[in-house]
Amino acid sequence: MGRPLPGRGYWREDGEVLPARTAWEEWALRAREVLARLAAREGAVITYGELGRAVQSGTGVHTNVPLPHWIGQVLRRVAAEAGRAGEPPWTALVVHAADGTVGRECLGLLGPGEGPLPDEERETRAEIARRACYRHASATGARPPR
Repeated sequence: MGRPLPGRGYWREDGEVLPARTAWEEWALRAREVLARLAAREGAVITYGELGRAVQSGTGVHTNVPLPHWIGQVLRRVAAEAGRAGEPPWTALVVHAADGTVGRECLGLLGPGEGPLPDEERETRAEIARRACYRHASATGARPPR
């Protein structure tokens, strides 16, 4: 996992210290790949923790900052890029380990100006979005994760 640094921060495996924004951007690229491949398996989801570990191991960029302090930055970038590319909201595949629900921010699931949704509405939208992810992956020939 590279060399942890004193305090909190972001670094490459070779010890190069990185600004948080650089780490988030690299992780977002990797997260989008992970989620698009995951969608090749109908019904598949990934927890926030699993995705956090996957993006760190897949990029060689690590942190000792707690996951809740940065995963939203990564998922915002994933949602924005998917929207620009005309892809489904891959972020709907990311769920809480405790209960399998999407986060309250439901990144990529809200329309402009929409605020927080009631739990049931949020989960309904997430399920519709997941089905769109699975269809997109099937149509584009995405391969399941190894």
